[in-house]
Amino acid sequence: MHKIPTKEASFAQKKLSYPFKHNGIPDALKMEAFVTIAHFTYPSELAVARSFLESQGIHTYVRDELTIQVHNFLSNALGNIRLEVPDSQKMQAIQLLAEHGYENYLLQEDPALVDEEPFRWSDLYGNMPSMIKLWVWIVVALTLISLLIVSGLL
Repeated sequence: MHKIPTKEASFAQKKLSYPFKHNGIPDALKMEAFVTIAHFTYPSELAVARSFLESQGIHTYVRDELTIQVHNFLSNALGNIRLEVPDSQKMQAIQLLAEHGYENYLLQEDPALVDEEPFRWSDLYGNMPSMIKLWVWIVVALTLISLLIVSGLL
């Protein structure tokens, strides 16, 4: 019985090293973090951009594509289909997509919108004067009592 040579074996015969192992991911990228650079509503929009980046030698990863193909109305609820690239190729990928008409799909990183410290409701409540805290509790209690009365439970 004739055994069909694998890709690794044919590379070895030509005295070349096989760069891809396990799911087609180059060894150099296996442990590298992937970052989201663009969002697409429809898989058809994504397919063109993804194949363009891969033709330019940029490895891509896609999140939520199959989910949205099955349940396409969930696209906006899930945050659309996310196109990810290795962190080391992020700027190159963004530049290529922007140059070829995909700037509307790219994530906008506006430094003015990024807070240094996240907002916490506990900070807001903790800084309120005691009298306002009392009124907040009174309003919450009266709202709950009125809901119980309207629903017939009280």
